[in-house]
Amino acid sequence: MMRIAKATPEDFQAVRDLLQTMDALFDNRYFSLESDWLNWSDDDADKQELLDIRAELARSEHEDEEYVDNRLILYEFIKRRFKLANRGSWQRVVIAAEALIGAFCDPHEDCLAWSPELARASENMMLGE
Repeated sequence: MMRIAKATPEDFQAVRDLLQTMDALFDNRYFSLESDWLNWSDDDADKQELLDIRAELARSEHEDEEYVDNRLILYEFIKRRFKLANRGSWQRVVIAAEALIGAFCDPHEDCLAWSPELARASENMMLGE
């Protein structure tokens, strides 16, 4: 028997946050204009975190916030997301998903469909057999 650590909701969220950040980064959300994130809604949690990072960097460098290099802000933002997801979260999420898909899904389908055996078993249970 093989035992795999179960991914927690926090693990899934950490991985989701990291991947969304990376996806947005490569879709030019953060770099379309170097300071484009400043125009995001004030209710945007990412914007608030970026503003906090900018303020922290300005304090540590004894510099005005407007002179903090946006690349450093974005680096710190991604570093924080990666750190949260790197506590084993992404490994548990990926391994758990691979194991569950391998054990319960039809290997011939390109979607999450029950394996033929589980589909029949489920059907038989509903029919009372």
